[in-house]
Amino acid sequence: MSIARKHILSLRDFLAFLEQKNQLVRIDHPVSTVLEMTQILKRLVETGGPAVVFENPRLKDGSISPIPVLANLFGTVERTAWGLGCEQDELRSLGQDLAFLRAPT
Repeated sequence: MSIARKHILSLRDFLAFLEQKNQLVRIDHPVSTVLEMTQILKRLVETGGPAVVFENPRLKDGSISPIPVLANLFGTVERTAWGLGCEQDELRSLGQDLAFLRAPT
C-alpha cells in the first residue's frame, strides 16, 4: 500500500505531504496571472519541477487576488500516483479502467 493511500484524505493533506517531500513551493511575492505565471509554470512542467502555490496572484487590473493559485499539482508521474493513492505502475490500468466508465443514463 502506498503512503498516499494511507494518509492523504484531502487536498490540504496532499499539500502537506508534498511539502514534506520537497515537492511543493510557495511563492509569496505577487506574480502576474497574465503572462508571468504562465511562463513560470511552463518552465516547471518542462523540468519536472514541483507543484507551486502562488499566494498573491496579481490580476489583470493590478489588484492582488485573495484566492491563491495552485498549479502543477500532477506535473509528474510520481505526484500523480501519490495523489491517486496508487503506485506508478498502476496508473496505466487505472486509466484504462476509467476510460470504460460511462455516465449514468
